[in-house]
Amino acid sequence: MPELVPRKTWYSNITKTNLNNTLNKYKLMNKYNMDISNNNNKILDRDYEQWLVGFIDGEGSFRMTLRDNKRYTFDLNMHLHVDDMKVLEKTKYVWNSNNNMYMPKSTETKIDNTCSMSFGSKDMMLETMMPLLDKYSLMTNKKNDYELWKKAFLLNLDKTISWEEKESMTMDIKNKLNKYEESYSPSSAFIKKHTNMNWFMGFLEAEGSFLMRQQKDLLMVQMTQHENNETLLNEMVLFLNNLTPDSECTMDIPKKVPAKLYKDKNKLRMMFSSLDYVYWVFMPNMLNHNLETKKTLWFTLWSMLVMLKKQWFNK
Repeated sequence: MPELVPRKTWYSNITKTNLNNTLNKYKLMNKYNMDISNNNNKILDRDYEQWLVGFIDGEGSFRMTLRDNKRYTFDLNMHLHVDDMKVLEKTKYVWNSNNNMYMPKSTETKIDNTCSMSFGSKDMMLETMMPLLDKYSLMTNKKNDYELWKKAFLLNLDKTISWEEKESMTMDIKNKLNKYEESYSPSSAFIKKHTNMNWFMGFLEAEGSFLMRQQKDLLMVQMTQHENNETLLNEMVLFLNNLTPDSECTMDIPKKVPAKLYKDKNKLRMMFSSLDYVYWVFMPNMLNHNLETKKTLWFTLWSMLVMLKKQWFNK
């Protein structure tokens, strides 16, 4: 069945191939199950490195914890839905980490379907994680968190500083973590310079959703952030504006993506639903890159709805 769908599109051959591969890789009637066996090389390729940084921007948390009042431990924690445990397993593998998966136990009154992993090996952080985050920058307030966290981590490795000094300086740094202040957000120019499609894919899988609003028959893409990351969302709109349409597109796609920002308490939601833009620009660019989480299935189902709707409008 999946192989028949691309033949009914107006896409270029490369987009048809990418679409067909996506549909065949994730059979709609099968249970979602990511397979990491096709990418067991511990030398990360550039695309996955950039994807992982974008995903950490959405799902990662930099932590420092005082133990027994005599030492600090440092780690990067990721807390995900249990369906995405393969992402943690893959990251553990390629980072050569020995950390264990943590899965909270469900009770009679509460079902917990999450899992988490903390990456805290000193050698792994120095040799793999920190070089990665220095090479491909974070784009949200977590860039500031990472720089503070790294400063404290390296401070605690310095044997020339007394514990009393380390404790005082580390506590001062810790109190500055996870502050959603606009001054801690990367500038518009910085985001514009460093944003790429692989980072965007990782961030979208962490913070984005593929939606259908039945009342208006809209197929939407949504991304949610804290209100102090408004600069990031505005730059995401500009980034989407500059994506290249499929080579078979003969329409005059508006240069300005009809995306809107909606305020919801202290959150901002960016949404867009233009069928022509989604079909000719957004989907071909998405299909040219890899999705890594359970949102691969969501995107596949959503894409089929987009194609059906497009075909209906072009009867």
